[in-house]
Amino acid sequence: MSIVWMRTPEGFKRAELLEGSPSQRLLKIGGEEVAIPGENLPHENFFPALYEGEAKPDVWEFEGRSLPKVRSEQFGNPEQAKALVPEVEPYHFPRLETVCILDGIIGGDHMLLFGGTGTGKTSRVLQIAARIGQPVVRVNFNAQVSPSDLLGFMGIGAQGTVWHDGLLTTAMQEGYWILLDELDFCPPDVASVLFPVLEKVSRVVLKEHPTGKVVTGERLKPWTEARMTGFRVFATGNSFGGEANGYHGTQQQNKALLNRFTGHGRVVQIAGMSPRDEKAMLRERCPWLPEKLVRRAVKFAQKVRQSDGQNAAVLPDFSTRELLNWCEKTMQTRSPVQAASMTFLPLVEDESTRGALQDAILAIVGRRLVLNGSGNADPRPPRVPADPNARGSASVLDPANPNREAEFLAVLDARAKGLSWKAIEDLPVLRLARRNGMTAWEILHRAPADLYAKHADRIASAKKPAR
Repeated sequence: MSIVWMRTPEGFKRAELLEGSPSQRLLKIGGEEVAIPGENLPHENFFPALYEGEAKPDVWEFEGRSLPKVRSEQFGNPEQAKALVPEVEPYHFPRLETVCILDGIIGGDHMLLFGGTGTGKTSRVLQIAARIGQPVVRVNFNAQVSPSDLLGFMGIGAQGTVWHDGLLTTAMQEGYWILLDELDFCPPDVASVLFPVLEKVSRVVLKEHPTGKVVTGERLKPWTEARMTGFRVFATGNSFGGEANGYHGTQQQNKALLNRFTGHGRVVQIAGMSPRDEKAMLRERCPWLPEKLVRRAVKFAQKVRQSDGQNAAVLPDFSTRELLNWCEKTMQTRSPVQAASMTFLPLVEDESTRGALQDAILAIVGRRLVLNGSGNADPRPPRVPADPNARGSASVLDPANPNREAEFLAVLDARAKGLSWKAIEDLPVLRLARRNGMTAWEILHRAPADLYAKHADRIASAKKPAR
């Protein structure tokens, strides 16, 4: 008999485990005997059902699933384990895919995360690990990765020629997760090393070891606190059909390797985020982003990814990663077009397509974004100066600009005629100002005091600009 904690919708309940089997467990709660499903099966909409130990468990929960948090002291090399735990970052977890990954972790599965670039395959694993304190060994595959990098090799050490464990064998022995990033770049001879590791019982024989050492990675029962090892294999990839779908340089993967995941683990397809998830992601990752910018940026992303029935999508592979980077650069430059020229626009080879994308940015997001007093973004500045003393600021209107008076008068006359700010922006006389990132509103309202004094009569006789 042992003490367990059962997770219920009302919270944790302390119980006694009377009998356990793979199919059923018998508990005693408050003098009453209760039968629940066996290991790794959900109970009362919570997954997993039990945690062993006298102390109330510390867990991370998501949609009814819960994973126990771990401490670096529980591993054989606490300092190494602590260094391998990813940093916790603001992150939005799309529900269905995250639930599937958590179920795989709880069920002891090795997992293959498959999907397009920038969809969050790697970050999903790292941020789950960060929230429970789990060390992760990350391997980025390329042509230089060899079997010895994973398994180990004989080399010079403090005691002479000694054995050095590889990344894979270290993870197996210490109970770390190993993240095999870009598996579709894995050479065939390296991929064969993974075959015995991805079986139901992970085991590998180190042929180069002086004693022929056998390394076994036992899978953790997540509901128990007696944590010996939590070894898991996570692999990510974009394409497993050679250079299909534009992923050049990838390797055609052996079906035997892929079958190890489909036969003993699970495959999780990571699709692009929905508009709702992308908005939530931007709010989580960048809480300082104005709400208007969030909505307009996501709308732009959806427009360029979709066809309209007659024309193909302009940027069908515009990723969530690119969307996030573009929004960050927009807040730095206050110019969506300039931010786009620093992120995804240079990769568009066709000049007419680049022009169409710039037009779409101006139409959907706006020419220039500033923060107003309420913290929201507006594509056009407010109609009154935020600071009356800001006139004459060199950063807004360069005193050395020989065209500043002509630009000032052009904007003044145009507003006197009742032209909109958008129409004024297109005046030929403002060509240089546009190139310098200035708006017509800035030219008029933040002009130096000498221009206001020189043209006071003209200003007084002009019509008040419409709001």
